[in-house]
Amino acid sequence: MPRSRSGFTLIELLIVIAILAILIIISMMSWRLQIDKANDAKKKEDLYRISQAFEEYFSDNECYPAADILQNCGGAELDPYLDKVPCDPVTKLPYCYITDQTSPTCYKNFRILTPLKYQDDPVIVNLGCDGQEFCGY
Repeated sequence: MPRSRSGFTLIELLIVIAILAILIIISMMSWRLQIDKANDAKKKEDLYRISQAFEEYFSDNECYPAADILQNCGGAELDPYLDKVPCDPVTKLPYCYITDQTSPTCYKNFRILTPLKYQDDPVIVNLGCDGQEFCGY
């Protein structure tokens, strides 16, 4: 009477391990994409909040803030317009603030910029910029 063999062969185990590895890699790539999207959303929200605070500042002072106003991450330099100065959630560095150079004592124009990671973001297309470089308001 022949013995019945139960269990998996080596080939079957290798195939299962390969399938699991592929699924894990795909899920990690998707997870990373979602983290990048969340970071970009936070950056865009910060830029919008800063630009709104700058507009309120301009309404009160008829000038935009000094060029170094965003340099102190978490500082209260924009109070009462913002509780604390937001910074890039990925690098923890200040956002890029560019003022007009026509009047260094009273800025009449500004841009706030940050790099965006998610390349298919419609904001990148709308602003006409490269996500690896700076985009902003």
